[in-house]
Amino acid sequence: MRKRIIRAVIASLIVVLLTTVMVEAALWFIDPLGIATYVYDLSTMVTIASAEGYTLPPGVHTLRHWSYTIDEFGNRIMPRSESACIIAFVGDSVTFGQGVNDDETFAYKIALENPGVRFINLGKIAYNIANVRRAVESNPANGYLYFISDNDDGLPWERPPQEWGQPRELPPRLSAVRYYVAAFQERSSASVTDLDAFWRDLEALRARGDVLMFAMGSPLGAQVIERYPDIAPIPHWGRAMSISWIDGHPNAAGHVYLLNALRERVTDFVTKRCGV
Repeated sequence: MRKRIIRAVIASLIVVLLTTVMVEAALWFIDPLGIATYVYDLSTMVTIASAEGYTLPPGVHTLRHWSYTIDEFGNRIMPRSESACIIAFVGDSVTFGQGVNDDETFAYKIALENPGVRFINLGKIAYNIANVRRAVESNPANGYLYFISDNDDGLPWERPPQEWGQPRELPPRLSAVRYYVAAFQERSSASVTDLDAFWRDLEALRARGDVLMFAMGSPLGAQVIERYPDIAPIPHWGRAMSISWIDGHPNAAGHVYLLNALRERVTDFVTKRCGV
């Protein structure tokens, strides 16, 4: 009787272990909601201190399903141009192009359509409007293109100096189950915002006269458009053109959508600022 109980316990433990391994493998390799990919990719990114918040080490960085290339100035690469007129993209992860390859971002595609201008992409993942303002003030250009995202009223991206040069979030182990649990917990937590600071920074950027702005279709974007009707609204690209369930950033098709939505105003702006 005792041996039978012991065998039953051992068998149950084996079943639990095998089930755990199978669930882990399914979440990691199949990743039905894209959570393991999303969290792992962010956790492996190395950041370096800069005037506006942070920058990234130069080189090609290959993640699970996409790669990005950083130039010698810490910015995502753009088509080369010898033009003396510089137009800078500023913004957060949408402008950076999180989740898509270098030549798939809307910023890269706009640059290809305007070879007579030198474009730089100052967008960084997790930047808010305070970081954007610092980027504009720290990087002289003939004009700036700012795509206002739905979380740009958050707190500025900061981290303790002793953590510079380390991945953004050091994962204690490669565990897709842990990533899924953490992702659901984060989605249920309230975001921290500073709307007063957002309006101050937005007004400062508008006062410059050299920043063309677009507002993403979102609650924050609706407030921006209501206060400043001259800022062009850009409807959200939708779930079908997002990276995954958890990662709402535009995929390659979403960036083509943004290219088409921005093209006319950007062309007019570039012509005025650069005379081309």
